[in-house]
Amino acid sequence: MMNLVFLVFSFFCFSSEVQPSIVGVWINEKDPKLTWEFNASGQLIEKYGEEFQALPRTPSTYQILDYSQSCSKYSTDSSDQKYLKITDPELGSFCYYLETLSDEVLVIMKAGTGKMLIFNRQN
Repeated sequence: MMNLVFLVFSFFCFSSEVQPSIVGVWINEKDPKLTWEFNASGQLIEKYGEEFQALPRTPSTYQILDYSQSCSKYSTDSSDQKYLKITDPELGSFCYYLETLSDEVLVIMKAGTGKMLIFNRQN
């Protein structure tokens, strides 16, 4: 019985690609005063220095979407492309290509403009 449990556990842990979590605090590489905090409930809290960028407004929300759920009208040839969709209640939605998400680095590129943002995870 114990072998069966281990086998099932191993199958689920190692058979699929594990995507690092975006949850945490990310510091912009070009401007370290700019931080984005993604929380587990789907909120994005943006700060510049000690100033909250969203207060007193409602915080932005975020979603990670796959190729079939694209938030961009701009096409990509890659069926494994992921997107980061950020929705600001006052400014609307913004779509980014999710170029890199690792335990250390987040690289996104704004769809349509190609503007790249690089963040490092705060330890």
